[in-house]
Amino acid sequence: MDIYMRLEPGGQRWPDDLTEPGALVICDETGNPIDYVVQSEGCDCEYRFTESEKEQLRRYIVEQRLIEKCQIE
Repeated sequence: MDIYMRLEPGGQRWPDDLTEPGALVICDETGNPIDYVVQSEGCDCEYRFTESEKEQLRRYIVEQRLIEKCQIE
């Protein structure tokens, strides 16, 4: 199961070559995130998430119950 999230800057500035930033979170069969991929215009790019950013994404997925919502549909 994979989750794609469009990212908003939240007051921070993105690098100029990062357009339409997103996060692709790849999960195992039980819904645990195993990889976090930075995307630009829907494609993988050279940027990487820090451990802190990965934790923020993981927390958001849990708080918003995204895994459970995906399993229901």
